[in-house]
Amino acid sequence: MTKIRPISQVPQIQDIGSSGDGMGLIDAALTQNTWYTVLDTKKNVRIWQIVFNQDTAQETIEVKITDDVGSETKAQVAAAGTDYHIKLSSLGTSSERYRISSGEVALYRAFLVESRSFKVEIRKTTAAGANNTNCKVTWSQY
Repeated sequence: MTKIRPISQVPQIQDIGSSGDGMGLIDAALTQNTWYTVLDTKKNVRIWQIVFNQDTAQETIEVKITDDVGSETKAQVAAAGTDYHIKLSSLGTSSERYRISSGEVALYRAFLVESRSFKVEIRKTTAAGANNTNCKVTWSQY
């Protein structure tokens, strides 16, 4: 399992890569109930990975994903230092499109989702501590 490495102590986004491919990344001490944009709206993208972790135990983290279908917010009470991955929901009878998992990600899978428009935001809704939250979105354009 790959851990997200801190690259900055300022709450800002860094787009890395060329040819429209890259990574949305945030590593910051989040202010409670404030949304932070990890990946601003991108057109015609393949999302390969969305992963987050929190340095403080029992912090509630919310990830909001906006895609072609609409917006969906997922919440997780995070254990300190545990990686959480956004996966496609396999619940065929539910309107839920995404879910959070702390398990291993399949190494030999196709991209997570392809969308004409995609945005990822993150926030914490509790104040268990002032430590950093890390979130990474790996993407490419088609």
